[in-house]
Amino acid sequence: NKPDANEVTVVKTKRKRRLFLALLSVTVAALVVVGGMWYVLRFEQDDKFHTSYLRTSAQSIFGTNRETEETVHFATANMIPSSSMISSTSSELEDCISNGHFDESPATSHWYPVQSDMQVTDSYESGEHALLSTDRTNARNGGLWQNIRSDCLRPNEWYEVQADVLLRHAGTEETVDCDPSIPWSHHERSCPSIALKTNLNGVQDIAWTVGPASTSTHHFGWYRLYGAFRPTADMLQDQIAVIVARAPIAADILVDNIHINPANEYTVGVIQDCEDPSLNLVANGNADTGDHRFWFIRGNGGEGGHIEVHHTERGYAFRHAGYRSERWRGMLQSLDATCITPHSTWQISAMFRYFVTNEHGIDVPQVCDKSNPMAPDSCPVFELQFVSLKHTSTDNGAGNMALNTGPMVNEDTEEFVLGDWNRIVHTITVSEDMAMQSEVWLYVQSVAKGFNYELDDVEMLPLV
Repeated sequence: NKPDANEVTVVKTKRKRRLFLALLSVTVAALVVVGGMWYVLRFEQDDKFHTSYLRTSAQSIFGTNRETEETVHFATANMIPSSSMISSTSSELEDCISNGHFDESPATSHWYPVQSDMQVTDSYESGEHALLSTDRTNARNGGLWQNIRSDCLRPNEWYEVQADVLLRHAGTEETVDCDPSIPWSHHERSCPSIALKTNLNGVQDIAWTVGPASTSTHHFGWYRLYGAFRPTADMLQDQIAVIVARAPIAADILVDNIHINPANEYTVGVIQDCEDPSLNLVANGNADTGDHRFWFIRGNGGEGGHIEVHHTERGYAFRHAGYRSERWRGMLQSLDATCITPHSTWQISAMFRYFVTNEHGIDVPQVCDKSNPMAPDSCPVFELQFVSLKHTSTDNGAGNMALNTGPMVNEDTEEFVLGDWNRIVHTITVSEDMAMQSEVWLYVQSVAKGFNYELDDVEMLPLV
């Protein structure tokens, strides 16, 4: 049974004891190769850096010391070969991010700005530091970067990713709202994310802004970024860089409290092993987190409505509210595709309510057709899209390949009950072509424009 609203416990993570792996001083050092020779470069505490991201085949980063005008090549974006990876002195690291609270000396230690400037500023906690990314010239990549130590991440193990961010109009202290339901980076209301960059996968998001989000409802305008991911062995053959970016270039990004830790029992979004009898590919399908983390709206902003989370007789549930301009503008989640293998069979299920919001803002239950997803008054159903994306700096979809199931027929034969919760059930067997695609998207389909729905208990379970 789902908990009552008064029984939901919100757990705020505390700062873990930080492990310092090197002697700290008033200088920060970097090890680079120039002309085949290794050099140790030291920068004074008050130095600030400006970097440019050059779109060469190597995708190199160059950092410039503003005071000396000395330009230094960093091996951050062109990925150090595995034989030269930087390793820590311990394999038992709690946090794969160095200086995630920006309390080392200098506060910029281990961080580099890419296609942006970087400066130290005050956090929302008194006396604490945050980093501010300004003058960003690329929405997808323009922000703060750090190389992750090569021995910190282990293949096929889950990690929890978190950070606090605040958006400001560029060059001002005026906070900016964004829309966490937008899954792409090139919209004027796209929200920040945390991404990994490797040679194998390019730039890939691993944590997103938690919604619903509004600077009027968050602590001093700060948003929470959250995600869970598991690196593959192939990914770990490259040096991995972490990026905090993805907001429009008209916004500056403040960042604080960024962490990548091994997943624990409270981590949301961990998908069980493929042989686990409790395997469910949908993360946060019941809204019990009290937010819509991992859920987006299909499309690129515009008239897609918005996702709310509210309390019902079932506990927390999702509510896709607002005006939707198309039938396909439904709630969307990108699934972990590890267990989606050729000829595997899956059952997708959920509970829904169907309504329209009148001119007085009152939800009025409506009748819909459960049997035909192509009917003008169809009830909500799901569609799966199997996609191979080229992760680029523009996210423009060039070169993508997609296979769609189309709106699937609801197999539930119970009669539709007006104003009550009704069930969706689909069964799908994965073809070889579907299984070859790198990403799988699950989204709601066939809700006529002008109508809305509530959604709860979304699952995608294997059938033996």
